[in-house]
Amino acid sequence: MKYLLFAGQCYYPKGGYNDLVEASDDRMYLQRIALKMKEMYACDWWQVVDIHFGVIACSDTLPYDAFCYPKGAEVVES
Repeated sequence: MKYLLFAGQCYYPKGGYNDLVEASDDRMYLQRIALKMKEMYACDWWQVVDIHFGVIACSDTLPYDAFCYPKGAEVVES
């Protein structure tokens, strides 16, 4: 798995890996799950983490097409 989806409620944070929802090699798949959860009020926040680079690949607090990858990182979309 290359990406991890973390999500939760602001008033009931579980913390760390306890907020892990799903893992996948497909970032867009996890983003669709997160957006659906948010639409259904199942979460207040979400983040998809790239475990290879150790950075947030996308989240509800960033523009959906913004990435937090290190400068010069070669990112290959699945």
